[in-house]
Amino acid sequence: MKTAKKIILGLCALSLLGCEKEQPSFSEQFYQGRLCPEITYQCLPESQNNDIKETTVFDPNNLYQLSEEEWNSIKRHNILKMYDEIAQLLDITYPGFWQDKDTAFKRAWLEKVDGIAKKFYPKSQRDTLETMALICAIIGTDFEQNPKFNFITERIKKGRADTPLSAILDYLLFEVLGWEFDLIGYQYNNWSLRSVMETMPRLTRDVPDFDKDFKKQKTQDNPLKEYFDKVYQGGRLK
Repeated sequence: MKTAKKIILGLCALSLLGCEKEQPSFSEQFYQGRLCPEITYQCLPESQNNDIKETTVFDPNNLYQLSEEEWNSIKRHNILKMYDEIAQLLDITYPGFWQDKDTAFKRAWLEKVDGIAKKFYPKSQRDTLETMALICAIIGTDFEQNPKFNFITERIKKGRADTPLSAILDYLLFEVLGWEFDLIGYQYNNWSLRSVMETMPRLTRDVPDFDKDFKKQKTQDNPLKEYFDKVYQGGRLK
């Protein structure tokens, strides 16, 4: 009997020892020593460790340098892409302008216009080339040698920056082509043409009076809107 009791007591002692050595579960260990009682990413040890150094393959001191030939190739590609888009602007504004001319001809023509624009405005941007192209499409790229266009050449020379080009284009669209609305659909009248009437030769067409003959902006057939929506740098509607 005494022996049996000793065995039972021994087993209980072993059982207690086993309970004392039992390891806590993973979830219990996970919460031990945490900064926050609940799980939030900001309380993870990794987000609190400020000793971790950034490791990356990007080395700003050892960048790949494009060769001059590569840079020139990229620039040329972008210029030709711009020429192709402006060629479409001319097709939209003056339907049938290019007839059956191929891409090489269009690019060569626009490169010549680009040279004219940069001759007068060395720091000119794309919008200057666009306006100059719209003008040259009407009067030709040789207008500087044509006496009947001397007033245009002189107006370009006297203007500040490229501001005269807008008045020249409006003059040609209204007086020569007989447009009633400008490229974005606004009516030509004595208000919108005031700069033209002040700086260009006398208009022979009757100029609508803003107060008496005003017409609202056209919602369709606006060349510039179509150009920006569908063509310019991929178009806004891409």
